Amino acid sequence: MTKLIICFTLIVSFILSGCIREWDRRLETRTIKYEFVKKTEYFCNKTIDLSLKEYKNTLTVKFKYDTPKDFPFPVDSSYNNRITETGFDFRFYYNNRLIGSDRTMSSVKIYRWERGWERDTSTLTFYGPQYDMERSYGTRLELPYYMFHEVPEGRQEIVMEIFQKGFYSEGYDEDEYYVYEKDTSIVTGKVRFEINMPEIRKTILYGGGFELQNDSEWSPVGMDFSFRKGLPDIYWTVYYPAKSEDDTRNLYCRSPEATYAYNYTYNDTFNIFHYEKDEGIRIGVYDRDDLSRDDFLGDWYGKMKELETDGSYLELEFDHVKSFLIKAETVGVIND
Repeated sequence: MTKLIICFTLIVSFILSGCIREWDRRLETRTIKYEFVKKTEYFCNKTIDLSLKEYKNTLTVKFKYDTPKDFPFPVDSSYNNRITETGFDFRFYYNNRLIGSDRTMSSVKIYRWERGWERDTSTLTFYGPQYDMERSYGTRLELPYYMFHEVPEGRQEIVMEIFQKGFYSEGYDEDEYYVYEKDTSIVTGKVRFEINMPEIRKTILYGGGFELQNDSEWSPVGMDFSFRKGLPDIYWTVYYPAKSEDDTRNLYCRSPEATYAYNYTYNDTFNIFHYEKDEGIRIGVYDRDDLSRDDFLGDWYGKMKELETDGSYLELEFDHVKSFLIKAETVGVIND
């Protein structure tokens, strides 16, 4: 009976803590009002359902498009087919200019998007996947404010453009393969809204390569099946901010791969944009695997401040990583 009471108490506590967290999130979430700046005929309140919210330095965009029955789909005159494949891109502006971005964040995976999204590495532009416009379409983007690091601190006006791509179709007609493209955007609009930009800090992270353990207890030889030596395809990642060694929620960036390698010999430079002065950082080392999850080789967790040096590399040792060279350079607040 005592065990049942304990189990029941734990279950109730777990449920209550989840409810409290959800309640706190709702209280702290701010709905952002917006207004149309520019729109085409088929970009209107009857066809789009748009929601903007702000929670803990993150902008959440929910977008849904319901295609009207009279939508003027283009027709491929050669095959007399309606062309319904398209997609939506999202672009963000400040002071009438596209907001710049950083290539470091090209591998960020924290937005919880559906597959098929791509990001421009020089501007805050996102390219959505193709879909059949005869069906309704919905997406959700979660953008941490450090991605807006060019925008000054404080309450600032942002313009978001939602741009429908041209139409695309491919297939076979009487065993003949065809591709049809029409560069026509029928659904395009811009909305204007305000966000509360926090201070954005910048830290430059330098990686000087790493050496794997290779001895009688453990060796990278034979890790991957191949006609060579079966060496791994190794890379390293940065999770930031991270609250513990097990925190893999915020994948910030990923290095290139060293293929069929004993050791990683590339030099990497990552610009880390963040809010607090000294948050936790997790560094992970992996072996890419095409047939299953990537193999874990080791990780290190600590505070960013621990990686600051006088210019020389720190040498870390963890798990199956014998030597990992790294250093951090603090730039400070960049949007004041």
